[in-house]
Amino acid sequence: MLLAFLLLIAKNTLSVFGFSAKSPPKRTF
Repeated sequence: MLLAFLLLIAKNTLSVFGFSAKSPPKRTF
């Protein structure tokens, strides 16, 4: 269960990074 949850988070994070890479320059945390 936990692994699946982490996988989902990682997927969403990659999506966010993908959108960030397209439009604005990469941001810092």
